[in-house]
Amino acid sequence: MRFIKFVIKWFSIFSFLLAILFGGIWFLFQGVQKLFHKSLIIVPNFKGLSLVEVLENRPKGLHLEILEKKKSLTIPKGYIIEQTPKSGERVKEGRRLLMTISLGSDSISVPSFIGKSFRKSNLILRNLGLSVGTKAFIKSKDSGQSKVLSQSPKSGELALKGSVVSFLLSKPVKRGRRLPMLEEHSLSKAKEILLKSNLSLGKIRKKSIPGFKHLEVLEQFPPAGNILKIDEKVDLVINNIEETNENKQIKTIKVDIKLPPGLKRQFVKVDKMDFSGKKTIYEKSHSPATSFSLKVKLKGSGYLNIYLDDIFYKKIKLSGEVNGINHRANGY
Repeated sequence: MRFIKFVIKWFSIFSFLLAILFGGIWFLFQGVQKLFHKSLIIVPNFKGLSLVEVLENRPKGLHLEILEKKKSLTIPKGYIIEQTPKSGERVKEGRRLLMTISLGSDSISVPSFIGKSFRKSNLILRNLGLSVGTKAFIKSKDSGQSKVLSQSPKSGELALKGSVVSFLLSKPVKRGRRLPMLEEHSLSKAKEILLKSNLSLGKIRKKSIPGFKHLEVLEQFPPAGNILKIDEKVDLVINNIEETNENKQIKTIKVDIKLPPGLKRQFVKVDKMDFSGKKTIYEKSHSPATSFSLKVKLKGSGYLNIYLDDIFYKKIKLSGEVNGINHRANGY
């Protein structure tokens, strides 16, 4: 019985001392933990706030520092774009908070390029301070220039100066070349036009016709407007009148012209063609079946074209003696 009382007594004492020990340890742990947490700061979220708001709401013990300033399409000037450390992190007192500040933007509203040629779109981009990004192509049955089918950024979206715009472009199928007008050009110019059109020069025939320049293209085969294959040949007829002493001489010729019968007055126009070129020398209204005379100064040989109410009526070949007057004119 005495032994049991002894055990109970010492067990009570031991339990009491053990409780005091654990209680002391617990209070010590709580004190250290409170002391440790007092030295930490939870970083707030400053993104999207103005610099003034950040300065007003920053926690004590946190030092603010601007890391960089850069342009932004979405964040206004003077507002925070990024921060380090991020919001929610626990940092010690005295820690620096690095911020990236927005300078605003030199933003441009991207226009629509859909349907425009790539050449024109590129010119517009350069004028806006933008440049061409990626180009992708889709084959198209349409002939002509490559056109814009899609773009990124889309029309109306904002882009910074110096940024790029990417295009999806049509790629025309090369079916051939439309033959340009070569007549009335010089032979050298006609060759240049054919070269640019990816066509070749074929046979050259020569004619001597007054009123057209030497080596001027009179006819072309096929005619202008035909669609030809690449490198297909084009035949030409050129004028072969070189200026000689005879062609340089001036002749004065009297030409008698008789108009056809009719019911009303007609407007008469006379064009002269000689070695000096084409020139309108007479314009006047006449009654039907009347006659009139013209004194024509002729350089070399030539002819007259007569028009009634702007409709071709007759061609008259001219001939005569130098410095004299010939009263005859042959029509054909």
